[in-house]
Amino acid sequence: MALTDAACRAAKKAEKPYKLSDSGGLYLLVDTGGSRLWRHAYRFGGKQKTIALGVYPHVSLAAARDARDANKRVLAAGIDPSEKRKADKQAAAVAHLTTFDRIADDWLDDQRSLTGGLDAPKDQRKKSPETIEKLDWLLSLVRPQLGKLDARTLTTAQIVDALDRIGARGQRDTAHRCRATVSRVLDGAEQSVSAPRDQEEAQLHVWLAYPGRAR
Repeated sequence: MALTDAACRAAKKAEKPYKLSDSGGLYLLVDTGGSRLWRHAYRFGGKQKTIALGVYPHVSLAAARDARDANKRVLAAGIDPSEKRKADKQAAAVAHLTTFDRIADDWLDDQRSLTGGLDAPKDQRKKSPETIEKLDWLLSLVRPQLGKLDARTLTTAQIVDALDRIGARGQRDTAHRCRATVSRVLDGAEQSVSAPRDQEEAQLHVWLAYPGRAR
Protein backbone atom coordinates (compact mmCIF):
# COMPACT_ATOMS: atom_id res chain seq x y z
CA MET A 1 0.00 0.00 0.00
CA ALA A 2 1.37 3.39 -0.99
CA LEU A 3 2.34 5.85 1.70
CA THR A 4 0.38 9.03 2.40
CA ASP A 5 1.69 12.32 3.72
CA ALA A 6 -0.53 11.88 6.77
CA ALA A 7 1.13 8.54 7.55
CA CYS A 8 4.56 10.14 7.24
CA ARG A 9 3.61 12.94 9.60
CA ALA A 10 2.15 10.51 12.10
CA ALA A 11 5.21 8.24 12.22
CA LYS A 12 6.67 8.23 15.76
CA LYS A 13 9.85 6.77 17.21
CA ALA A 14 9.85 3.29 18.68
CA GLU A 15 12.26 1.05 20.57
CA LYS A 16 13.59 -0.29 17.27
CA PRO A 17 13.91 1.33 13.85
CA TYR A 18 11.07 0.45 11.46
CA LYS A 19 10.13 1.05 7.84
CA LEU A 20 7.04 2.50 6.18
CA SER A 21 7.03 1.23 2.60
CA ASP A 22 5.78 3.17 -0.39
CA SER A 23 6.38 1.58 -3.80
CA GLY A 24 9.20 0.87 -6.20
CA GLY A 25 11.64 0.29 -3.34
CA LEU A 26 10.99 3.64 -1.64
CA TYR A 27 10.48 3.60 2.11
CA LEU A 28 10.60 5.86 5.15
CA LEU A 29 12.95 4.65 7.86
CA VAL A 30 11.96 5.82 11.33
CA ASP A 31 14.92 5.55 13.69
CA THR A 32 14.91 5.31 17.49
CA GLY A 33 15.46 9.05 17.80
CA GLY A 34 12.35 9.81 15.77
CA SER A 35 14.11 10.94 12.59
CA ARG A 36 12.26 9.98 9.41
CA LEU A 37 14.72 9.10 6.68
CA TRP A 38 13.94 8.41 3.05
CA ARG A 39 15.62 5.37 1.55
CA HIS A 40 15.44 3.74 -1.86
CA ALA A 41 16.21 0.03 -2.10
CA TYR A 42 17.22 -1.32 -5.51
CA ARG A 43 19.22 -4.08 -7.13
CA PHE A 44 22.29 -3.55 -9.27
CA GLY A 45 24.66 -6.17 -10.57
CA GLY A 46 22.74 -8.83 -8.73
CA LYS A 47 23.25 -7.09 -5.37
CA GLN A 48 20.73 -5.42 -3.09
CA LYS A 49 21.67 -1.79 -2.43
CA THR A 50 20.19 1.23 -0.65
CA ILE A 51 20.57 4.95 -1.30
CA ALA A 52 19.56 7.81 1.02
CA LEU A 53 17.13 10.39 -0.37
CA GLY A 54 16.92 12.89 2.47
CA VAL A 55 15.01 13.57 5.65
CA TYR A 56 11.25 14.02 5.97
CA PRO A 57 9.65 16.61 6.04
CA HIS A 58 12.52 18.59 4.45
CA VAL A 59 12.17 16.16 1.57
CA SER A 60 8.46 15.63 0.96
CA LEU A 61 6.80 12.39 -0.09
CA ALA A 62 6.38 13.76 -3.62
CA ALA A 63 10.05 14.81 -3.81
CA ALA A 64 11.18 11.40 -2.52
CA ARG A 65 9.12 9.70 -5.22
CA ASP A 66 10.67 11.98 -7.84
CA ALA A 67 14.13 11.02 -6.59
CA ARG A 68 13.22 7.33 -6.69
CA ASP A 69 11.98 7.70 -10.27
CA ALA A 70 15.19 9.50 -11.22
CA ASN A 71 17.17 6.59 -9.77
CA LYS A 72 15.12 4.19 -11.85
CA ARG A 73 15.99 6.09 -15.01
CA VAL A 74 19.66 5.89 -14.07
CA LEU A 75 19.30 2.15 -13.46
CA ALA A 76 17.58 1.71 -16.81
CA ALA A 77 20.69 3.22 -18.40
CA GLY A 78 22.82 0.53 -16.73
CA ILE A 79 24.31 2.86 -14.11
CA ASP A 80 24.42 2.39 -10.34
CA PRO A 81 22.73 5.47 -8.74
CA SER A 82 25.03 5.28 -5.71
CA GLU A 83 28.14 5.33 -7.88
CA LYS A 84 26.71 8.14 -10.01
CA ARG A 85 26.10 10.20 -6.87
CA LYS A 86 29.69 9.67 -5.74
CA ALA A 87 31.01 10.66 -9.16
CA ASP A 88 28.78 13.74 -9.25
CA LYS A 89 29.99 14.83 -5.80
CA GLN A 90 33.61 14.38 -6.80
CA ALA A 91 33.05 16.35 -9.99
CA ALA A 92 31.31 19.15 -8.07
CA ALA A 93 34.12 19.25 -5.51
CA VAL A 94 36.74 20.01 -8.16
CA ALA A 95 34.62 21.88 -10.70
CA HIS A 96 35.65 25.31 -9.36
CA LEU A 97 39.29 24.40 -9.95
CA THR A 98 38.84 24.36 -13.72
CA THR A 99 36.55 27.33 -14.34
CA PHE A 100 37.89 29.98 -16.68
CA ASP A 101 38.00 32.38 -13.72
CA ARG A 102 40.24 30.01 -11.74
CA ILE A 103 42.45 29.24 -14.74
CA ALA A 104 42.77 32.95 -15.55
CA ASP A 105 43.62 33.80 -11.92
CA ASP A 106 46.29 31.09 -11.83
CA TRP A 107 47.73 32.34 -15.12
CA LEU A 108 47.87 35.92 -13.83
CA ASP A 109 49.66 34.69 -10.71
CA ASP A 110 52.17 32.93 -12.95
CA GLN A 111 52.72 36.16 -14.91
CA ARG A 112 53.35 38.08 -11.69
CA SER A 113 55.94 35.53 -10.59
CA LEU A 114 58.07 35.65 -13.77
CA THR A 115 61.63 36.82 -13.17
CA GLY A 116 63.35 36.44 -16.55
CA GLY A 117 65.33 39.30 -18.07
CA LEU A 118 65.38 40.61 -21.64
CA ASP A 119 67.56 37.69 -22.70
CA ALA A 120 64.94 35.17 -21.54
CA PRO A 121 62.22 33.77 -23.85
CA LYS A 122 59.39 36.27 -24.19
CA ASP A 123 56.93 34.15 -22.21
CA GLN A 124 59.40 33.99 -19.30
CA ARG A 125 60.29 37.67 -19.03
CA LYS A 126 59.33 39.62 -15.95
CA LYS A 127 56.16 41.67 -16.41
CA SER A 128 55.76 45.22 -15.15
CA PRO A 129 52.87 46.03 -12.77
CA GLU A 130 51.32 48.07 -15.59
CA THR A 131 51.41 45.06 -17.93
CA ILE A 132 49.83 42.80 -15.30
CA GLU A 133 47.13 45.38 -14.70
CA LYS A 134 46.38 45.56 -18.42
CA LEU A 135 46.20 41.75 -18.73
CA ASP A 136 43.87 41.63 -15.73
CA TRP A 137 41.67 44.28 -17.33
CA LEU A 138 41.52 42.44 -20.67
CA LEU A 139 40.45 39.25 -18.93
CA SER A 140 37.82 41.16 -16.96
CA LEU A 141 36.08 41.95 -20.25
CA VAL A 142 35.31 38.28 -20.95
CA ARG A 143 34.83 37.04 -17.39
CA PRO A 144 31.07 37.85 -17.35
CA GLN A 145 30.55 35.38 -20.23
CA LEU A 146 33.35 32.86 -19.66
CA GLY A 147 34.27 33.10 -16.00
CA LYS A 148 31.99 30.42 -14.58
CA LEU A 149 32.39 28.02 -17.51
CA ASP A 150 34.63 24.97 -17.30
CA ALA A 151 37.85 25.76 -19.16
CA ARG A 152 38.14 22.09 -20.15
CA THR A 153 34.94 22.25 -22.21
CA LEU A 154 35.12 25.83 -23.42
CA THR A 155 34.18 26.07 -27.09
CA THR A 156 35.33 28.38 -29.85
CA ALA A 157 31.74 29.62 -30.23
CA GLN A 158 31.62 30.70 -26.57
CA ILE A 159 34.91 32.56 -26.88
CA VAL A 160 33.88 34.24 -30.13
CA ASP A 161 30.57 35.32 -28.59
CA ALA A 162 32.39 36.96 -25.67
CA LEU A 163 34.75 38.74 -28.09
CA ASP A 164 31.88 39.82 -30.32
CA ARG A 165 30.30 41.60 -27.36
CA ILE A 166 33.46 43.67 -27.02
CA GLY A 167 33.62 44.34 -30.76
CA ALA A 168 29.96 45.35 -30.78
CA ARG A 169 30.86 48.25 -28.47
CA GLY A 170 33.30 49.52 -31.07
CA GLN A 171 36.35 48.24 -29.22
CA ARG A 172 37.76 46.22 -32.09
CA ASP A 173 41.43 46.61 -31.17
CA THR A 174 40.63 45.73 -27.57
CA ALA A 175 38.80 42.63 -28.75
CA HIS A 176 41.88 41.51 -30.69
CA ARG A 177 44.14 42.00 -27.65
CA CYS A 178 41.61 40.20 -25.50
CA ARG A 179 41.57 37.32 -27.98
CA ALA A 180 45.33 36.95 -27.70
CA THR A 181 45.19 37.01 -23.90
CA VAL A 182 42.44 34.38 -23.74
CA SER A 183 44.50 32.16 -26.02
CA ARG A 184 47.52 32.53 -23.74
CA VAL A 185 45.39 31.60 -20.71
CA LEU A 186 44.06 28.49 -22.44
CA ASP A 187 47.54 27.53 -23.60
CA GLY A 188 48.66 27.77 -19.99
CA ALA A 189 45.67 25.72 -18.87
CA GLU A 190 46.93 22.80 -20.94
CA GLN A 191 49.75 22.48 -18.44
CA SER A 192 47.39 22.04 -15.47
CA VAL A 193 44.19 20.40 -16.74
CA SER A 194 43.42 17.61 -19.16
CA ALA A 195 41.74 19.39 -22.05
CA PRO A 196 39.27 17.51 -24.26
CA ARG A 197 39.24 18.04 -27.99
CA ASP A 198 36.68 20.83 -27.73
CA GLN A 199 39.10 23.10 -25.87
CA GLU A 200 42.01 22.05 -28.03
CA GLU A 201 40.03 23.20 -31.05
CA ALA A 202 39.21 26.46 -29.27
CA GLN A 203 42.90 27.12 -28.66
CA LEU A 204 43.75 26.25 -32.26
CA HIS A 205 41.06 28.35 -33.92
CA VAL A 206 40.45 31.30 -31.63
CA TRP A 207 43.12 33.27 -33.49
CA LEU A 208 41.24 32.87 -36.76
CA ALA A 209 37.62 32.62 -35.69
CA TYR A 210 37.13 36.23 -34.58
CA PRO A 211 37.45 38.87 -37.31
CA GLY A 212 36.98 41.81 -34.91
CA ARG A 213 33.74 42.84 -36.53
CA ALA A 214 31.36 45.31 -34.95
CA ARG A 215 27.67 44.60 -35.29
